[in-house]
Amino acid sequence: MILDATTLSLVEGLVFLTTGATFILGTVLGRTTAVGRVWSAAFAVGILAVMCFGVSGIIEGNLRTINAIGCAAFSAAIAIMWSGCRVANGRGSLAWVAAIAASAAGPVVYLDDPAYGQWAGSLPFFLLVAVLAALVAVETLRGRLLHDSNASALTAIFAFAALFYLVRAAVVAIVGVRSPIFLDWFGSITTSMVVIVLILVAGISMSALRNTLPSEADDKDTSGSGIPGIAGPALFDQQLRDWLRRARIDRSPLMLSLIEVDDLDHLTAVFGREFGDLAILAVGRAACESSPIGSVVGQVASRRFAVISVVADARRVADDIQNALVDRPLDSVTGIRAVATIGAATTVEAGYREPDLIAAAQAALDLAIAGVAAQTPPAQAVTD
Repeated sequence: MILDATTLSLVEGLVFLTTGATFILGTVLGRTTAVGRVWSAAFAVGILAVMCFGVSGIIEGNLRTINAIGCAAFSAAIAIMWSGCRVANGRGSLAWVAAIAASAAGPVVYLDDPAYGQWAGSLPFFLLVAVLAALVAVETLRGRLLHDSNASALTAIFAFAALFYLVRAAVVAIVGVRSPIFLDWFGSITTSMVVIVLILVAGISMSALRNTLPSEADDKDTSGSGIPGIAGPALFDQQLRDWLRRARIDRSPLMLSLIEVDDLDHLTAVFGREFGDLAILAVGRAACESSPIGSVVGQVASRRFAVISVVADARRVADDIQNALVDRPLDSVTGIRAVATIGAATTVEAGYREPDLIAAAQAALDLAIAGVAAQTPPAQAVTD
């Protein structure tokens, strides 16, 4: 069976509509997060783009206005996805970039020679999409997203999209939009298949990320986490940078501990969301109460906490946290208890650069999760 451009355009629109509507409903009906709201806006704008492209590809005639709106909406959708990734990393959204992207793409397409039809303004449009997709891929390799496995697929698919649109732009610049090379290999059919894969992978990855990031209110109150004495992601990241800056001056050794709530998905599936939230709360309180005096405790993801402190015995801190969890069951009747895994790294081995210290602590946590109880420079893996 040979798929024609019209059929693939309809399939593309259906996939985008289904994925986008599912994501938006999940954001509205589920646990609201700032990231979810931004990405929902991206999907809504993306649906508009696909609808315009579908009409432009199916109906004969000069539809440069609809095509221009579609290109503007598509560029804005990717820019908004990038803004969402920045929010996920605790950075400013820079939402105005989406407005600039839309303002640039629309007029360029509309004012180009109408004789090019649906390919009017394709060269600058392809370059713009390539740049925006590359920005998304790069942002997923920073901050919080760098250490979240759910972002890996997002990195891969947007890196591929950036490369694909960059090659499309190069082909257009060399042979033009009417060349069989462009139409056969980089035309509507190929692009529709790429966009379908992009939407499916992005929808799944973003849904997983939305559910693992702190809620929208996390960065707005004093603590930012909803748990007294525990900072939210943005505040903790600020404190971590400040601690490292001051410690670097007088070479004071610091320790960064990452604390992951174990079996949260299983606990939620078996006993319900309430028990999952109680487990997160229990681990957060245990981390806050068992950390060395003067430490800063933060909730950096929905199931992960971090502690920055002066160098201490990582094993003792881990034991104190585990003992606190054992002493406080989530339910007095069933005796269900929260379980946590801890990884720690110090500036003595990892240095005072924030990315290096976080990477070392993450490596220690990965070892601990894998069940390896060892002390591996530049980090300490702590397990039960």
